Amino acid sequence: MSRKSQKRASVGVLAAGALAAGAAGIGGLAGSPVAQNAAQEARALTVDVELMSTDSPLPLFTGLAWLPIAGGNGPQTLIGSAAFAGSANGPLLGRPMVGDGGWLVGDGIDAAADCQGLACNGGNGGLLSGNGGDGANGGRGGNAGLISGDGGNGSNGANAVYALNEEGVAVLVRPAAAGGRGGNGAVLVGNGGAAGSGGTDDQRNRGFDIPFTDATGGDGGQGGRAGIFGGNGGAGGNGGEARSLSGTATGGAGGAGGGAFIGDGGIGGAGARGQARGAGIQETGIGGAGGRGGSTVIGKGGKGGVGGFGDGFNENTSRGGLGGNGGSTVIGFGGDGGQGGDGDTSFADAVAGKGGRGGHVLLVGDGGAGGKGGRSFSDGFGAAYNTHAGDGGAGGNGGFFRGTGGRGGDGSYSANDSYGASTAGNGGAGGRGGRFGGTGGRGGNGDTADSIGGPVTGGNGGAGGRGGQTRGFGGAGGDGKAAISYEGGVTNQGKGGLGGRGGIRGINGVNGSNA
Repeated sequence: MSRKSQKRASVGVLAAGALAAGAAGIGGLAGSPVAQNAAQEARALTVDVELMSTDSPLPLFTGLAWLPIAGGNGPQTLIGSAAFAGSANGPLLGRPMVGDGGWLVGDGIDAAADCQGLACNGGNGGLLSGNGGDGANGGRGGNAGLISGDGGNGSNGANAVYALNEEGVAVLVRPAAAGGRGGNGAVLVGNGGAAGSGGTDDQRNRGFDIPFTDATGGDGGQGGRAGIFGGNGGAGGNGGEARSLSGTATGGAGGAGGGAFIGDGGIGGAGARGQARGAGIQETGIGGAGGRGGSTVIGKGGKGGVGGFGDGFNENTSRGGLGGNGGSTVIGFGGDGGQGGDGDTSFADAVAGKGGRGGHVLLVGDGGAGGKGGRSFSDGFGAAYNTHAGDGGAGGNGGFFRGTGGRGGDGSYSANDSYGASTAGNGGAGGRGGRFGGTGGRGGNGDTADSIGGPVTGGNGGAGGRGGQTRGFGGAGGDGKAAISYEGGVTNQGKGGLGGRGGIRGINGVNGSNA
């Protein structure tokens, strides 16, 4: 077995017995009409409860993919068929029953560094037990076996490739690729695999000019799903950076964290920097959005990924990426939202990203905190450019029966070294408390803004979350912050957020303070 394996003597005995009893049945199942009909009729079975109106139902099973049926290895299957998958495992004939690459018990084979096509996918673990193999060159991680095993890791996507055409003009030959998806953990117990990062698109230092061409980083892959009876979801992959010489640059988005059942959801991947470097033109550096945290049934939702940095050199504007939303849960704790991406410029407008929303809880538990907004800055001495910092994300709602609402995320700072307008981020609203005696989440604080001489607006505090209908306490409002104009521009000071409303025989939350 490989270094990732653990000795599973009991599983080996079980495997031998199962093989002796039913090898013929398994061997003939793949081509039978019953198996073919089962593959066609397999549908995802989900918990018939929405966590929130914006959330998807929680998946329980996704098809009969554990059967050795060709075509059962899509990204939504619980386990792939090691026998029939296009992967590093290779064809079934000639492979061992037990051991590395074993079709019944064993770890999937890692993809080779010089792989191409489907061979870049990590091999799936054995049908009964085994870890998935790692992907290569943008391939996905292999899925684990039925009883136990962890999903393989997805690999990083390839970077963008440029070349000169016959006319001597630089052209994009291959865009930056997305990162590979993490493999799913075993159907019963196992962790999801981590996803790969997206490829970069960096137009610098190529040995030739790349005129008027946008740069776009690859998105991070999605983390693998955990097993039904235990395991954590895999982390989403980070986005790939983008740096342009004379076009818009868009950083790749972070991948979503993998879901879980009894365990924690995977963290979302970070959005990547988008840096526009051209001179004499006005394009935009755009940060990629952070990936959402993975959801779970019993456990903590994954934290949302951080938004990417929007970076504008020279006259280029910037826009920071949004923070990813935290993952939700049925019983447990909601994941925290990711921080919004900063937006910085030299001689142009700058806008930062908003923080992600905290994850909600359906039945029992506390909502996740909202993410902090991103910071904005412009270094435009003697001119007038506008800056706008990111607002904090809203806190997640507490569980219906019991739970405290998540705290709203704080707004962020807006620093403007020009005579333009400067606007600070507002605090996010606190989450709602549980129906029976739950306390609403506190609103996030605003932040300070300044400018050399332009109009300035300080950040307002977020509203406190509403308390439960019976004996619930409302959350306190967030505090407003100052607005500063150094050469006498108009200022609007930040105001405190309203306290949340309390329930019957409860108490209303206090209002936040004004700047």
